[in-house]
Formats: sequence, structure tokens, C-alpha cells
Amino acid sequence: MPPKQEQKRLSVPGCVKLTIDGILSNLKILKTAGKTRLKYLGIYGLFGVTNQHIEEIKLLTGVDDSKLPTTRKPQIFGGDQLRITSDDDRATDIEVCPKCQQLELVYDCPSESCQKKQSAIQLCRACTTCIARCFNCECCLNNCDYEELFSFELLCLDCWRKPWGSQEKEQKMTFCEKTTTVHNEDSYRFFLCG
Repeated sequence: MPPKQEQKRLSVPGCVKLTIDGILSNLKILKTAGKTRLKYLGIYGLFGVTNQHIEEIKLLTGVDDSKLPTTRKPQIFGGDQLRITSDDDRATDIEVCPKCQQLELVYDCPSESCQKKQSAIQLCRACTTCIARCFNCECCLNNCDYEELFSFELLCLDCWRKPWGSQEKEQKMTFCEKTTTVHNEDSYRFFLCG
């Protein structure tokens, strides 16, 4: 029988019956007993998370911001993903948004034009409430025309035009002949008839 592996990552996004205080209380008990070496806690969607909770998480996971590298792996909006997959040294999936100062999932912009401008990288780094992002290519929609789909997802016009010319994109997105609505196959399916 293989030796017990320690749980190093715990992700409970959207588990609304859990409270941040309950999770932290359990983690403190486990840490005191020497039974946890947790390095990451995914908590997006839990209510009542404060900066004090984030600091406690950092303390419990042993993350010291001053020792983290100044350049981190960019966090890219996943469209239909509710969480950030982090393989760097972050303690949690949420952080303070540089624009609204709220605890949210904060994303970077993958657009080459934004990455070429050093100051634009910081301007494009924010939560999805502050900066709208394309559901398909994940780029910011600053100074860009876009379409809002029936499912309230946003598509830049480049991605809006691509599905009709690209077979790969046609497999991802389909066109319903009875409506003019584009929908994502993995997402919601709405059909308007009549």
C-alpha cells in the first residue's frame, strides 16, 4: 500500500454552505496538530471573505509575499472556468483587484498588444467586473468592439467572425438556424422558436 500523501491543495469554490471562518478554524486545528501542509486554498465564491482572512490563509499556508518572485505566471480568464488554476506559489485563488480593491479572481490580459506595453499590463490586470473579457480568446475588451451573446457571454468581433471560417472553431461553437444566437456547446443551450 502506498504511503499517505499529504493534501497540499484544497479548492472549494462556490461551496456556499461552507464558511471561511469554519474552513480557517479547521485548518488551524490541523496545523496545530501538525497534520496539514496545505500550500493553496481555492475559496472563490465563499461569502464574507476579508483581507484579514487572506492574511490568515497566507500564514497557515506559509506563503510570504516578500519571498515570492516579482514576476508571476499570468492568470488568464478561462471563460467557462469558475476558478483560476494556479501552479505558482499563490496561497489562494482570490486577491485584491487593483481597480476596485475588492477580493476577486484577478486576471491578466493575454493580448500581445497589451503585453508589449509595460504599463498596459497593469491596466489590463483586474477582475471581470472591472474589465470585460472575451469568452473565447480571453483578451480584454478595452477599446475593442464586441458582441454580447444570449447567454450574457462576451465575444470580441475577431472571435465573432472566426467561427464561420475555421473548422476548429465551428466544432466549439455552433449556429442555430432558427435564431441568430451563437451559443457555446459546453454552456447553456437556448432555442427560440416561434
